Amino acid sequence: MSNVRSACLVFFVTFVMSPLILPNSVLADDKLTNEKAHGAILQFMEGGDPKELKIIGVRELPEQNAAQVDFTVTDWLLKKPQNDAVTAYVFGPGGGTFRWSGPGTAVFVHYNNGTWVLTSVSTSYGTWNNLNFPASDTEAPQPTNASTTPSNADTTHSNASTTSVDQCKGGNQPDLTIGGCTAVIQSDPESDVVLAKALLTRAFAYFQKGEHELAIADYGHVILLQPDNATAFEFRCWNRAIIGHLDQALADCNQSLTLQPKNLGAHERRGLANLKTGNFDAAIADYSVVIASNPKAAVSLYGRGLAERMKGQTSASDADISAAKTISRTIADTFVKWGVPAPTR
Repeated sequence: MSNVRSACLVFFVTFVMSPLILPNSVLADDKLTNEKAHGAILQFMEGGDPKELKIIGVRELPEQNAAQVDFTVTDWLLKKPQNDAVTAYVFGPGGGTFRWSGPGTAVFVHYNNGTWVLTSVSTSYGTWNNLNFPASDTEAPQPTNASTTPSNADTTHSNASTTSVDQCKGGNQPDLTIGGCTAVIQSDPESDVVLAKALLTRAFAYFQKGEHELAIADYGHVILLQPDNATAFEFRCWNRAIIGHLDQALADCNQSLTLQPKNLGAHERRGLANLKTGNFDAAIADYSVVIASNPKAAVSLYGRGLAERMKGQTSASDADISAAKTISRTIADTFVKWGVPAPTR
């Protein structure tokens, strides 16, 4: 493994090139078809009643015994995860549902019994890990059975304990997450998917602790390996905006949106950077893009309200700030932590 790969992890890659099936893939005899991928992703979305799910393409990754699937979904009913710290900032506390449409990326792992299994789904609104949805009629493999574990699983966690792997799944205990992910990283796993998950999970745990420089470093490692990773740019932008590295933050969010133009999260992070630079028109524009898709986005409502207040648009500001505080009673405190003081009359 190269020095760069040893130091850097990649969670997933959002491909901006045309997806394709590699003609000389070692998995050529057992391809993941569009139909199989569609069925597994639809199982994952069960209960969300999407109006349309369209598979854009499949790209196999033979060295990782995996494949990545680009898709679009229309009118997917989403519910805010109650214990997800990332999406809590987008959806606001207290649950609630809304319809969402946009692009996404799914990761499938190939098992040596011939089964493809959906293991993660990523969209601009959030990422779902540790999934287990088979892409065929075959029973989903169980990780405790050596004969049905992923083809390269014997090296994936060769030096990382089960406890460390379990801890490196995110949650509300960032110290445990950081310790678990660091152990996984230091074990030098062979799978880039595992490496990626550990780095980005640790980066967000650093964010939860307010250790933004460390988070920025981890996101930077992802970008070294995968310069087309829109999510890494987005979250590095967010951390940089919080600590006041505003020009760099804007550059990161601009790059994220170049790679993934419909990434609403990048609009919201860029809105914060624009707000802190005093570019209030640009901040309003970014936040308005998010609100148009999700009228209950507390962060964007509050941020737009602050920008409107600075422009003297008092009525509009009062309405947005009031709506944001109705959704999230702590939204003002959140912005203070991000370096934006509460408004004064």
